[in-house]
Amino acid sequence: MKTRYLWIAVSVPAVMAFAVLAGCGPATEEEIAYSKSQEGRQQQREHLQQILEGGTEESVAIRMAKTAPAPEGGGNCDRWVAHQTHVAPGNVMFPRWEAKHNGVERLQVQYTFTLMDENGGATKKGYAWTVDLMQKTVSAPREMTAVELGLERDSHLPRKQIEKLNVE
Repeated sequence: MKTRYLWIAVSVPAVMAFAVLAGCGPATEEEIAYSKSQEGRQQQREHLQQILEGGTEESVAIRMAKTAPAPEGGGNCDRWVAHQTHVAPGNVMFPRWEAKHNGVERLQVQYTFTLMDENGGATKKGYAWTVDLMQKTVSAPREMTAVELGLERDSHLPRKQIEKLNVE
């Protein structure tokens, strides 16, 4: 423990002395450009913090998707989703809103659910939006594909491995 404190006591003044001896000359063009880019990134972070208002990026993205204008007019996407699930044949089970990062500032918001018909058959469906937090934009909803819903088995395997599975 004493060795650790001794190391800190010796290294901190040595680093400070090296910085003083090295001297501080005028900033180069690269250093100025880097400093300006860092200022820009800091402004983006502050802007994002204002958008988040204490919430997480995922919760804000879901809220933005829910409150976006509906594609057919007459309300927001939350009401549109409620209408779509109400007119769907069967009982809606396991409804879920979820957001996943799709880049630095973009998130994909998904609403998934399972439809149970009167014969006991189940069908998984869902809608997806792309939300850009920095620009505060929300894309129109689209139906999710079978791959996005995880319905296609072995979709992550290369073709040769799928052919081996089908042969055996």
